[in-house]
Amino acid sequence: PTHAFAASIVRGRMHAELVAESDDAARIEALVAARLPELERRWGHRIADPRARGFAFAFEVRSPAELDAYLGQRFFRGAIAFAAGDRTVRYRLNASMGEREIDAIFEAVHRSLAWLEAHPHKKPPEWEDPG
Repeated sequence: PTHAFAASIVRGRMHAELVAESDDAARIEALVAARLPELERRWGHRIADPRARGFAFAFEVRSPAELDAYLGQRFFRGAIAFAAGDRTVRYRLNASMGEREIDAIFEAVHRSLAWLEAHPHKKPPEWEDPG
């Protein structure tokens, strides 16, 4: 354990308390869940098990290398995703988000998956201007 580990525990507990005390988690989950069928329809050949729970949503990619390539795009896409295991992409959301923010995140997801499709087995660039 490191200092970062302790901070992560505190952040996780605060997040859990927020979720337990709020109806916002159900609202965010519903916004995300409404977009998952389209994600699966468009990218079911690349991803598996898209799911939403409260302030988080996730899906599986095919390999650890693909996970790294997906996560390598997160900064220039403007939507921060995290690894949860060796093939799971996870997004952590919050109560301040509405339809516009969720749409922007899903646009980043679609662009990231399209990049993977167009550049198999490649490492993403350090930066790519959104366009």
